[in-house]
Amino acid sequence: MSTNTLSSFLKEYCEGLTLRPALFYSWKYSIRFQISDPLISSHEKDCLNQAFHRSITLFQRVFGEGDEILFVTDVHTTNKDLFLQKRPLNVYLKYIKDKKRLYQLNHHCLPSVFQDEDEDDDRGCDVLASSKESIRFLYEEYNNWILDYDREEIDLLFR
Repeated sequence: MSTNTLSSFLKEYCEGLTLRPALFYSWKYSIRFQISDPLISSHEKDCLNQAFHRSITLFQRVFGEGDEILFVTDVHTTNKDLFLQKRPLNVYLKYIKDKKRLYQLNHHCLPSVFQDEDEDDDRGCDVLASSKESIRFLYEEYNNWILDYDREEIDLLFR
C-alpha cells in the first residue's frame, strides 16, 4: 500500500478530512466514544481492561469478516528513535496472527499534524461514517459510552 492509496481513499470517501486527533471534530457524521474511565489511572488494569473491551466491541460492530481495512497508525516517536524507524510495523506484530497479512503491511511516514504535542486525547474512539444512518445503531446500542463532553452535539445529529 502506498501513500497514494491513503490519499485516494480519503479523497473518495472522506473529502476534506485531515487525519489528526480528534477526527470527530473534523467530520459531520461521527460519534465520539469514551473507551476508559478518566477517573481511573491509565496504568491501572481496570482502565486497560475497559479500554480493550470497548475498543474491540466497537471494532467488531463496525467491521465485518470480509471488509477491507486501511490502518493508519499514529506512532509517537522522535526523529532520533531508530528502533521504530527500522521496525515500525512491530506495533502490529502481536495483533495480526495471519503472517501473510502481516507481511503485506507497508510503512510510510506522513508529516506530523500535531500542533500541540501535549494534547491529552488518548481515551476516546471516534467512529466516522458516510451517513449518520450507517452508524445510528452504534448511537443507540452504545449511547452510555458516548463522551459526555460531546454528547449534546452527537444527540443533535441523531434527532
